[in-house]
Amino acid sequence: MSKEGRKWTAWVVIGGIAAFVAYIFSNKKTREKTIGYVREGAQFIDETGKFVRDNQEEIRSLIKDTSTKVNSLVTVASSEIEQIAKHTSHLKTTATDLIDTAKSAAEEIKHQKNIEDDQSTPDNLTYLDPR
Repeated sequence: MSKEGRKWTAWVVIGGIAAFVAYIFSNKKTREKTIGYVREGAQFIDETGKFVRDNQEEIRSLIKDTSTKVNSLVTVASSEIEQIAKHTSHLKTTATDLIDTAKSAAEEIKHQKNIEDDQSTPDNLTYLDPR
């Protein structure tokens, strides 16, 4: 948004707030409702503050216990993830070895088959010329 657009936005917001305040001051019923809502909000905030002050030690204790439990769970999860990583690495190595062994066995079978084919085919026969 351009600088000029921000200026207009600020003036519109300020004008809206001014109109709202003027409406509240001019309308007694609205003013009384607004004052009532503000008092209820202030009372709620005051009661919440008193509750927190009265139960401050218990709240601290609960937060400390919770953070300790979370830390222990994170530690356990971390060690389990480490074990999973080790096992995964081992499985990868084993799978790679298995694949290499299977390839080697396949090559040996092909080689053996070629040898057998060579022995069964008479390549070294001499052909006699029938003339």
